[in-house]
Amino acid sequence: MDLLYVVKGAEDSLELRMSLRSVEAHARNVGRLIVTGEPPSWLKDAVAVPCDSPHRRKQMNILRAILKTMETGAVTGPVLYSSDDHYLLEDMDFDAHPWYHNGRLPSYEMYAVKGMRINAYRGSLAATRDLLRDRGLPHDLKMSGHFNTHLDGRDFKAVAVVAGEYWNTPWGYEPSELFAAVARARNPAIVPVKKYDGKVMVGVTRAFIEGEAKKSAPYLSSANGAMDGPGDLRPWLLEKFPRKSRWEK
Repeated sequence: MDLLYVVKGAEDSLELRMSLRSVEAHARNVGRLIVTGEPPSWLKDAVAVPCDSPHRRKQMNILRAILKTMETGAVTGPVLYSSDDHYLLEDMDFDAHPWYHNGRLPSYEMYAVKGMRINAYRGSLAATRDLLRDRGLPHDLKMSGHFNTHLDGRDFKAVAVVAGEYWNTPWGYEPSELFAAVARARNPAIVPVKKYDGKVMVGVTRAFIEGEAKKSAPYLSSANGAMDGPGDLRPWLLEKFPRKSRWEK
């Protein structure tokens, strides 16, 4: 199974290095590494697809990069999409990677009931749910999370059509949600598996990291700044994955 990352400003990204090292340590049947957006110069043996990020919303730029990568023909079939801050903690066959979900895909109403502020990420999830509902596509499960997700180049044109007026929306849509919805409509045999969605924030202790890793395995994710802020995440990951991956010069 090929592996796709969308990165921005990742020249010295320890997150991306650790993510790739975790794949090297634990993943079997890894095909090509495809990196789109702003691939760092230290990568090797990767398919690099440069793509600018002209939009205000992160999700808009990610979808733009994914669609451009598919448009170039770099991705024509199934691929696993990974954020650069997703770390694989257990052995896994990427050819048999589960379709994960982590609960219901939230709506604006769900956030309102919980008294939660609508930030960019939450707004994009709610907007995506409304879009999928209006297009008659599966919108019951949250298929984007702190784990690798399935994309398929065969769904490229359908996703582009579903996105429609995407570029004019205030929040943007979640790319993993769009691709998962189209794939699930195409193939109802897909049965997503629920998992705990673990993410390490800034300033956490080693004991907390170990607890989150145990609950969220096989993946753990880190918040923005968690790697370089106070706390034990950086030394914990460096101890866990000290060796360079095949994709580092």
